[in-house]
Amino acid sequence: MGDASPGSAPPVGEYFGDLIADVALDAPVSRVMLTTALERLQAASSHLATMSDATFIHVGETEEVYVIPLADWKALADVAGLSVPERHAAREVHRRLAVSLAGDRVVGHGPFIRISKRKTR
Repeated sequence: MGDASPGSAPPVGEYFGDLIADVALDAPVSRVMLTTALERLQAASSHLATMSDATFIHVGETEEVYVIPLADWKALADVAGLSVPERHAAREVHRRLAVSLAGDRVVGHGPFIRISKRKTR
């Protein structure tokens, strides 16, 4: 499934999967709009690891999970050009998946998942 090869990051739609549709059902954005917003966030997140307030909490096969202050989340969304509804929906996608990946360490924080390159074996 998807176009990603070993050594490349999986597409946002593939990575977040059905979670995008689930969140879009309760948000004032469509699935397509939310996927596009998540793609723009990923593109804007290249400097995330160097942000002084970003705390790295989990690394997986194709992701890194950080918690960042909500002000930094807003700034990242602004860089990505997201509207307020897109930002809220995108944060909810990140929050739901981060809780399943990193558990209680993300509760009450602003989790951000940076999709990374697939590891080659």
